[in-house]
Amino acid sequence: MSYRSLDRAHASADDRGDYASVPPITQEDLDGLHASFRDHALFVLNHSRLSVRGYRAAYNNYRHFLRDPAQAPTPLGELLQGDLDRWVAWNRRRGCSATTTNTYFRALRPFFHYLEKHHRFPNPYRGAQAPPIPRHRLPKALKPEQLERIIAATRNYPWRTPLQLARGVALIATLIYAGLRKGEALRLQYSDVSLDEGSIRIVAGKGRFGGKDRTVYMPAELRTILTQYIALRRQQGFTCPEFFVTRGNRGLSDVQFRRTIECVREASGISFFAHALRHSYITMLLRSHVPIHVVQTLAGHADITTTALYTAVWDEDKRAAVQSLRLGRFGPKARKG
Repeated sequence: MSYRSLDRAHASADDRGDYASVPPITQEDLDGLHASFRDHALFVLNHSRLSVRGYRAAYNNYRHFLRDPAQAPTPLGELLQGDLDRWVAWNRRRGCSATTTNTYFRALRPFFHYLEKHHRFPNPYRGAQAPPIPRHRLPKALKPEQLERIIAATRNYPWRTPLQLARGVALIATLIYAGLRKGEALRLQYSDVSLDEGSIRIVAGKGRFGGKDRTVYMPAELRTILTQYIALRRQQGFTCPEFFVTRGNRGLSDVQFRRTIECVREASGISFFAHALRHSYITMLLRSHVPIHVVQTLAGHADITTTALYTAVWDEDKRAAVQSLRLGRFGPKARKG
């Protein structure tokens, strides 16, 4: 059935308040509608490609739920109009974390709003509550000595070529000293890095409406590392627009990024993921007494409450703080002053 036929059927059912007579929608119909939604989100609503990839991942998960043999007795149309709790429960039974389930739930919601607005579909999200996630979950940050070991392991790893060595060190250092997300690092352009100004411009970072731009600044060690990488890149004649270049004169791929992290993780003996390096960057800024609103801007957080999650102190900070306590400071003589 064509989309126009579906639209007419839903419009008629909407007028009558009777969806039982709506012709059955097929999985192929739904796939086509989601493809149209992604185009609409990308080119009309100006959502970032990262957001659109998230929409697709959530839809693929929902699609697996719809095609689960356990759902077979229920027609697809009824599932689409039904209680989203069944999908949430299906994910949790399969071992999805509360955070992942919540992310899928929120990333599918714009699709049903689109169906409601443009194709007169009933919207199961009306009045639905997102599944809860643990609150006050502290971001995982590495300690300075661990970060130093990770950089040292990157330098000492037996990379096959000088380019891999220089690129690996530059990539790890950029994640640690500039706090870039994986997608931001992979999309980083050569023209976005200015050694003269000591700055890195992140274009269309995480966020709605195409993502937010921001500028971060290089500490001395990062500037030294990137200077060495850029010199080698120029010496070997690479011209691709992406900053992190491969031997084929193309930008670093997602797979190559993950392999770099895996190699360094194994060499360093420290269990970490790339995003933990970003967490460490934000934590270090706050421990260095950088004002929280400045850290928010450098990190690219839309809400300062996200930045505030990183204000938790480590045990050594607590231990050092209590060493200054003296009862005499709070006695009667102390109060007289």
